[in-house]
Amino acid sequence: MPPSAQSRCTAFYTASFGVGAGISFLWVDAAQRWLAWPTLFGLAALASLAAAALVWLGVAPKAPVAQRPDPARWRRVLRDRRVIAYCGAYFGHNWELFAFRSWLVAYLVWVEAVAPSLWTSSPGLIAALATFLAVPASILGNEGAQRWGRRRWLTRVMPASGLLALAVALTPPHWSWLLAPLLLTYAATMNLDSAAMTAGLLTGTAPSERGAALAVYATVGFAGAGLGPVLFGLALDLVGPGSRAGWGAGFLTLAAGIFLGRWAIARFSPAAR
Repeated sequence: MPPSAQSRCTAFYTASFGVGAGISFLWVDAAQRWLAWPTLFGLAALASLAAAALVWLGVAPKAPVAQRPDPARWRRVLRDRRVIAYCGAYFGHNWELFAFRSWLVAYLVWVEAVAPSLWTSSPGLIAALATFLAVPASILGNEGAQRWGRRRWLTRVMPASGLLALAVALTPPHWSWLLAPLLLTYAATMNLDSAAMTAGLLTGTAPSERGAALAVYATVGFAGAGLGPVLFGLALDLVGPGSRAGWGAGFLTLAAGIFLGRWAIARFSPAAR
């Protein structure tokens, strides 16, 4: 893409993840009445074949650009304070996001069991709505970052996400009239930083180093995605499975993740490289 379009295109690309994730929650919730869960997971796996077909049909073949191995490129990327700050922020963001999405349905099922309510009677629907909200939030977040500055934007929206995690942790399950809208607001807010980070890393990195920078960014970020759900589960087990305190402890780990990401991006100075 031309440089002028890279930031916005990256935001739309990143946000499209939320569309697929939301549909997965929605269709499983609708189809579980007729199909066993192994069948549902098997059918979902076929989406990978559809993705391969899209690439095959929609991406024109292009000869690879021959490049000599350059170990110095990796050293430059790893010494770039800006890249490392974005990696740390993405680590914290994915910690929060993937733990939230991994445990949201189970949490809603527990809330419905403790205090049945119309608000929580369809956990898959709530999870789908929460995931769909990531799409406009991610795109608008990048627009905000372009208008007011990425570092300024990220250091403001990330703490807001952490505070909403704390609010969810403190909300009693029988307040479902408040809890469901709070979860949806939290789901949207936690995605105001996603595309802004990825687009910032992409557009601010020299083309010769962009591949290496994105490789480090993805590796560090998805390490957070693997760690977050595990820490949530550990907190739930240690404090009390099936208890309000246990679930509250789980949501506290989400706040810890995003505050870590906020600390990382705050270490980056716009003049530092």
